[in-house]
Amino acid sequence: MRVLIRILGFLVASLGFGLALWGPPAFERLSGHSLPIPVATDPAAMTVWSGVAFVRVFGAVLFGIGATLWASHARNPRPRALHAVLFVSFLFAGLIVWAQQVAIWGNTVGWVLVGVFGALAISTGIALARSDNRTSGSK
Repeated sequence: MRVLIRILGFLVASLGFGLALWGPPAFERLSGHSLPIPVATDPAAMTVWSGVAFVRVFGAVLFGIGATLWASHARNPRPRALHAVLFVSFLFAGLIVWAQQVAIWGNTVGWVLVGVFGALAISTGIALARSDNRTSGSK
């Protein structure tokens, strides 16, 4: 079962990474329509591009879930490795959300989401740094 969960985690992380980085081509392929030119004054185009932004953020979250599944079901789980995976996942999601916020959304909810992922990345980064200090100080 552990091997299957690791494989599932790898597949989900790969799918999420692909969606997060290549959202527009994935959106076109999955919907069967070409994307309109992103013009801020065209509400229909911005609605479609908001959907693309959602696909990219959803992909970033899928990446984090898959990477966490993959890291947490090792034969000998290591808390430090899991902290590192969480830190990278939250940082990646925060960067993707920030890029979509600046390029497409431009609203308060987007900034709140950037703040949430930023706070999660900072808290896991601090936990990662503290676990590193504990392991190097005990030698």
